[in-house]
Amino acid sequence: MNKVNIIASIQLTNGVRFDNKYILRPSADNTILVGDNPDFLSCKEKILLPKQQIQYISFKEEYIIFENEMTAKKVEEKGKIITIPN
Repeated sequence: MNKVNIIASIQLTNGVRFDNKYILRPSADNTILVGDNPDFLSCKEKILLPKQQIQYISFKEEYIIFENEMTAKKVEEKGKIITIPN
């Protein structure tokens, strides 16, 4: 089983920037909930951002390839595929 995580960098209209965040809830009362981990319960830092204050969002994909039950490799796509060593 393989998995894809979507990682976002968010620029606000006041110039504040959040890099390498995971979108946890894309539409919570006209806000976006982001965190430092793709798993909601494992997040140590969660930030609720009002949609009207977001200037832009850029995305990148992180592919997790499970080779067997005990090992997984992270492969990140930035125009090309790069293997990240374990």
